[in-house]
Amino acid sequence: MDRTKSYALIIFLMLLSISGNHSLFVTSQQSSTPQSCTIATLSIGDSVLFGNNEDYSMKGTAFWFVPSDTGYGAVIFGYYGNWHPADGFAQGGMNEMGLCCDANALSDAPLNAKPELEPAPFDFFPPILEECATVNDTINWFQTHDFGPVAHGQFHFADANGDAVVISAGENGEWAFSRLGDDEYLLSTNFNLVNPDNGWHPCWRYETADEMLSEFNHEANVTVSNLADVMQATIQTGAYPTQYTNIFNPKSLDFYVWHNGDFSEYRIYNLADELENLTEITYHKIPVELGEPDWFFPPQLPVFVAIPVGIVAIVSILIVWYVKRRRK
Repeated sequence: MDRTKSYALIIFLMLLSISGNHSLFVTSQQSSTPQSCTIATLSIGDSVLFGNNEDYSMKGTAFWFVPSDTGYGAVIFGYYGNWHPADGFAQGGMNEMGLCCDANALSDAPLNAKPELEPAPFDFFPPILEECATVNDTINWFQTHDFGPVAHGQFHFADANGDAVVISAGENGEWAFSRLGDDEYLLSTNFNLVNPDNGWHPCWRYETADEMLSEFNHEANVTVSNLADVMQATIQTGAYPTQYTNIFNPKSLDFYVWHNGDFSEYRIYNLADELENLTEITYHKIPVELGEPDWFFPPQLPVFVAIPVGIVAIVSILIVWYVKRRRK
């Protein structure tokens, strides 16, 4: 390896390390910087829709279909192909019974641990979608599992009955359940609905969506077009841009996908059709589904991985270069 190639490789590895460092810096800011997401359930009469804007720093996004082998089949949305621990972690989804879910990022809040209960996995959306059919089932799931001493966000659910709930940590350390009730919509962004000091309040996205949703008073207003307008009005740019938007119809099991805050084009799928004869999990990259080129997402390794790997690689290359130079 000549000197030029050595220097080039060293520079590449240093950039790789910096990329990983930046990634964890971004991830670590989840507790101090509002980032995601805007979630709304619109439910009037017999019609219901569930919409979400996924706002984050990583560009590799996907949805995957999970067959109904041991429970309800589902579609799950999240990150994929980023070389990052968040890849494969469920950000939201809908199961074949029409139960929908997604999450809002909040600063961590204290929660009363319940070690006598069955422990909830950190990635708990998949088992909820596998086991629960309704909002009431979901509330019972939260009440019968131990989530440890910290709540990491708040969680929005809706079902085919038109019911909806936002679950967040109350000031007493217990889960609080903000129900839809007799309202036409339920909305959540980046502040705790029962404890606004937990999060970032006021939130311009909440105020914008709330004003628009309040104008929908009739069942005829429950349309994908109307909810997409709300989602479009609340997209983010900057450090945490809107990576994708999804709208679920819990009754028909249709779902709609937009990419990168671009509402000029979308794709529609039907969960029942996709689950038919499905025997294994299948992944679909959102950029590719929307007709964009499949591309390699640069590594976004956490800093505790990137820095040691970068240092070891750089030292190894320097040693090899030095030994070869000595032999000349």
